[in-house]
Amino acid sequence: MQTQVLTIVQPLEILKPFNVEDVRKAMFSIDVYKNLGPDGYGSGFYRETWDIAGCDFAEAVLEFFQNG
Repeated sequence: MQTQVLTIVQPLEILKPFNVEDVRKAMFSIDVYKNLGPDGYGSGFYRETWDIAGCDFAEAVLEFFQNG
């Protein structure tokens, strides 16, 4: 059995901080028909309102990952 080994670049990619575009890509990769989140909203809501509230949403996600 052969195991895969990370390249030199891959661990560095894992350590890079997230940004707003990373949050947007993650949100838009979620199926709109998945279960609602604890706030009662699904990814479809956030996709539809991204132009209005996406920056605020992304900043909240980034704040969570930076400060807990």
